[in-house]
Amino acid sequence: MWSYPFVATELLLLFGLNLVFLLETNYCLLKNCPADKKLPHIGCNNSGFILNYHNTNRDIVAGGQMHRLPIAARMLKLNWDHDLALLATILVKRCDLQPTDHCTSTEEFSSPSYHAVYNKFKAKEDTFRIVRSQLNAWYDQHKHVSASSLIDGLSTDKKEIGHFLRMIVGPSNRLGCAIASIEKDGWTHQWLACLYSCSPQKNSLLYEYSGKPAEYCTTGVNGKFQNLCNDTEPVKDCMHSKLFNAMTANDTTSLIRGMLNRQTQPRSFGWLSNWAKKVWGPVKKGLKKVWGPVKKVLKKVWGSVKKVAKKIGSSVSVGFSVEYSDGE
Repeated sequence: MWSYPFVATELLLLFGLNLVFLLETNYCLLKNCPADKKLPHIGCNNSGFILNYHNTNRDIVAGGQMHRLPIAARMLKLNWDHDLALLATILVKRCDLQPTDHCTSTEEFSSPSYHAVYNKFKAKEDTFRIVRSQLNAWYDQHKHVSASSLIDGLSTDKKEIGHFLRMIVGPSNRLGCAIASIEKDGWTHQWLACLYSCSPQKNSLLYEYSGKPAEYCTTGVNGKFQNLCNDTEPVKDCMHSKLFNAMTANDTTSLIRGMLNRQTQPRSFGWLSNWAKKVWGPVKKGLKKVWGPVKKVLKKVWGSVKKVAKKIGSSVSVGFSVEYSDGE
């Protein structure tokens, strides 16, 4: 029987598969690309973009800006992992969306979480644009996620949400991905495969929750992503923090589920409310300063109008009213 590497090699030769090894190398800075190549290295910006895309959206969820989901008390920032990226490269060579029956552990991570996405298209498309579209397809599953999904992994309307849930596993702090593309019969086929250091655990919360973002981060928050833990935040065996475990030790899953199922207010526009509060203070003071002189002028005008009305003996009742509300 052929060995797995041999089969993978045969597929490469047969179909002319193009692989993008998204490892730790900064392909944007490589100096040995041939001078006749009009475009930058195919791996340039892809790994950085994928990592930033994940952390940006993890930060949104952790900050409580995702409708129906609780604030994350301890969601770690993802960093690129060489071993996970190498395993993702091996997996993407299969050109198959299904997970493998083979063990995918590394020396550091015993049970990485795997998922893949596939697209085909007629025209020649930029790899970066396809990757962005594929990541969007994963992230858009949040529309079908509720708080109870963080425990049972299920959608209330029976939609696929597994890809999105893998993206927001709280203890995950490492990520590795790979891209494969092939042109055949006038079509371009492209796969993206990613591995995360931690997997969703059934009947266990996907991430630690609290009323304040990053409340249980023992090393503080990340400088760029203020709702995620610092890069040095320790995590062992993808477990939640001792502080959170102590807080929930006496709760049953049903009690936690009941709490999370309570209808929460959408936080999608919380930033707008905060901005309005900050802006209204100075505006309010400015209006009060302006209103004083304006009020005096109006009184003088009104006094003059009354005098003129008396002189001409007008029988017409003249009315003039000004109202002002400062929001108090």
